[in-house]
Amino acid sequence: MTSKPQGFYRRNLAYGLCLSPFIVAVVTFFSNCIDQTIHHHIVFAAEPLIASFFYCCFLSLPSAYLAELLLGVPVWFVFRHYGISSGYSYGLCGALIGLVAVHILSICFYQSWIDGAEYLLTPARWMNLPTVSAIMGGSLAALFFRSVSVPPRNEHRGGEGVGGIRCRVY
Repeated sequence: MTSKPQGFYRRNLAYGLCLSPFIVAVVTFFSNCIDQTIHHHIVFAAEPLIASFFYCCFLSLPSAYLAELLLGVPVWFVFRHYGISSGYSYGLCGALIGLVAVHILSICFYQSWIDGAEYLLTPARWMNLPTVSAIMGGSLAALFFRSVSVPPRNEHRGGEGVGGIRCRVY
């Protein structure tokens, strides 16, 4: 059984940290295209799509990287400490990170703290396109990060096979 060197997983960790916020930008782009097509009946050509993609990257990448650094990295440290590598756990925590990040951003744009508190206390107002796309983007970005940076289970636990059964190599 061959094992990969530790530097291989560190490099994948760096790739995951650098590339996973781009998943949020792609989800924002697709939700923007769907919104423009459904509500405004706009048919896109190639050039406006490229401009729209860069616009979505410009708007979503700074907040995605900030949410990843402030919320995602501490969650990853907790997951690594407790040995959690489940895709469901990563997806759920990514969705929660997206929800928290979009709520923090939305509170910043309100005129007074009362409007922000009213927004937080009314969950029916959360079901808008930016909130749903942030939740989906956070979940997909966390799953991408997990798929890139978490080593396979049999190499991570030192020779355990499927179901935690120790395997002998003859």
